[in-house]
Amino acid sequence: MKINFLAGLACCLLLSSCSERRDVAEMTQHFQLHQDKFKQLAAAACSLKATLNTKFHRYYIDTAEQYPAEVAPLLKQLDQLLEDIDKEDMALLQEGTAECSLIVAEWSVFFAGEGSYMTYSYQPAVIAESNADIHLEKNRNTTERIYFTKALADGWYIEYLNEP
Repeated sequence: MKINFLAGLACCLLLSSCSERRDVAEMTQHFQLHQDKFKQLAAAACSLKATLNTKFHRYYIDTAEQYPAEVAPLLKQLDQLLEDIDKEDMALLQEGTAECSLIVAEWSVFFAGEGSYMTYSYQPAVIAESNADIHLEKNRNTTERIYFTKALADGWYIEYLNEP
């Protein structure tokens, strides 16, 4: 039993480490290609957050049956927008002074409190300007805590955190 668990864990780690992760340049290009969809996603997602009257909510594509029928058209729109930008979920939250923030994960890797993530963030609570000299992937010191945001457009940012 323990061997099966360890073998499964090893396979998961191998698969996640082998998958290509987009970094800032590729994410910026993806955003620019779908900028209008991201703008629409922010509006629709914030409308859902207001309707649900919540400070945090994780929404997964194709889960409309779990919600009240009156939000079905909005959920259909969210599903299509997420599909258009090649994502399956998002998190709606209220951080800082913004009434509505939105996180769409590009990738994340965490284990035992350590790891890193890169997301598309709409109206993030903390803005920490990126500096190519230390924040480009090839220049990052992953043994140190790193946090930065890179402005895109329409309130959207790329957000990165490394927590060793």
